[in-house]
Amino acid sequence: MIDKKELRIGNWATVFGHHVKIVGLHFAYAKIFDGADQHYEVLQPIPLTPEILEKCGFKTIDGLFFRLVFQYADSDYPCELAYGTDKEYVQVVRNFTSAADAPFKFLHQLQNLYFALTGEELKIDKL
Repeated sequence: MIDKKELRIGNWATVFGHHVKIVGLHFAYAKIFDGADQHYEVLQPIPLTPEILEKCGFKTIDGLFFRLVFQYADSDYPCELAYGTDKEYVQVVRNFTSAADAPFKFLHQLQNLYFALTGEELKIDKL
């Protein structure tokens, strides 16, 4: 189950084995893309896998690390997210210096971090 405090509109989750996009949030349930209401107890997180990372625009470096280059909100300087599949963590890197490391296992966490850094939604190819 995903804690409802971790969800934002636009997050992806799994319901009964199917990937679904959250389009609305209510105190007792989430509304998913097909218009159905799902109680939070049935929403499961989507694990970050190499396939999911590639659908989010990450490029593999050596099979263990993936990276995505982007711009901070209100900044002209590039930044990157690096994900290590061996330890399940995300690094925010700027000017070749790690600004932060955080344990990440799920797609909605990555979506929320990307939005917090850029003010934009993470583009995800069809899941």
